[in-house]
This record gives sequence, C-alpha cells and structure tokens, in this order.
Amino acid sequence: MISHESGAPGTYRKYRLLLKKFREFSESRGFVLIDQWQPNDVREFRTAWAISPNTASRRLSMLKSFFEYCVSQ
Repeated sequence: MISHESGAPGTYRKYRLLLKKFREFSESRGFVLIDQWQPNDVREFRTAWAISPNTASRRLSMLKSFFEYCVSQ
C-alpha cells in the first residue's frame, strides 16, 4: 500500500488510475513479468489513451519513473 504521508491525494489517484490501465493492458497482452514489456508495447499502450498530449506526456513521465524503479530493484 502506498503511504499518503508524502503526497497529495490527487497524485495518488492518478498513479492508481495509470497502474490500473497498465495492469489491464499487461493482462490483455498476456504479460506476467515486467521484463516482457518492450518499447513498442509502451508506444501501443500510449496510443490507447484518449487524452490530451500534455496529459499523455505527464503520464509517460510517471510510467518512465515506474519502469526505472523496477529496473533498479
């Protein structure tokens, strides 16, 4: 569970939404491991979003941070 002590509730809501969509996309592809994701999959995931380019850029930044965390661990 994510601690809400260090961030705004809206930020956590955005993270939960993005990770829910990430999980759904992963399941639709049959991915069970993070290393199954390839750059092309990220691009296809991005094209499925019906959002403005600015919002997409912010969400991609959040997704990039998630992948960097996974790689570092």
